[in-house]
Amino acid sequence: MVRRLRLPPGEAMPWGRDPFQRVAVILRSDLLSIEYRDGGESQRVEITPGQVECEEPGARVLWAVISGETTLRASHGFPSRSSRRGSAADRGTGFESRQSSPCDMIAV
Repeated sequence: MVRRLRLPPGEAMPWGRDPFQRVAVILRSDLLSIEYRDGGESQRVEITPGQVECEEPGARVLWAVISGETTLRASHGFPSRSSRRGSAADRGTGFESRQSSPCDMIAV
């Protein structure tokens, strides 16, 4: 599944958790702030077009505020349910532990 996101400066994503691993591709933006509902220290994150990030699941409730001067445009890719479980053909063969995650495909 792929989700596209577009938020102008000053706008925020709704409060939520990141329950799934995902790959984010930044198409346009410059700066965002991540704030935590539990009152933890917020983070300012500089981002650039073309940046690709692997985002791991997390239990903390957060939101991201577009704090730069450029509208955020991004695409998030989520693995399908079958790829998170391993394919049916591999179950019971020992290959399920070798399934790659979407983050394994990102060149470092």
